[in-house]
Amino acid sequence: MKSSVKIWKFSVVLSSLCAVIASSGCDQIYRLLHKEGAEEKEIVGLSQPLEKNPNIEEVQKLLDLYGYDPGGADGILGRRTRDAIERFQKDNGLEPTRFVDAKTWEKLRVFVNNGFVKDGELNVSQMQEALKAAGFSPGPAAVVI
Repeated sequence: MKSSVKIWKFSVVLSSLCAVIASSGCDQIYRLLHKEGAEEKEIVGLSQPLEKNPNIEEVQKLLDLYGYDPGGADGILGRRTRDAIERFQKDNGLEPTRFVDAKTWEKLRVFVNNGFVKDGELNVSQMQEALKAAGFSPGPAAVVI
């Protein structure tokens, strides 16, 4: 009697799982099993080992601009990039998941969204204009040689 109940419960679970797969695919199951990984996949796309991903490269460049060393902007999501993401999250009051979730992506892109990053570099003149508008005197732009 007990084994037939177990078989019935298993078949109900299996049927439900098959229905979920059929209706929404593997991404939905991945989201159920690993929320952070699924959210990161939506933001930066699929990250395959040793394959360049331009969105990961952007994350790495932004981390570097903020002073977090991801080990170079190679577009590959490795341990050093994960470590840099975690440090960035901790320093910015975010949950340290080591994944690029929506809150981390939003925080990373603050300078980009406000025009303070141009062509992957800090836009010094835009930053000076913002400081002037806020009532500060940033002085003349430093000339980089």
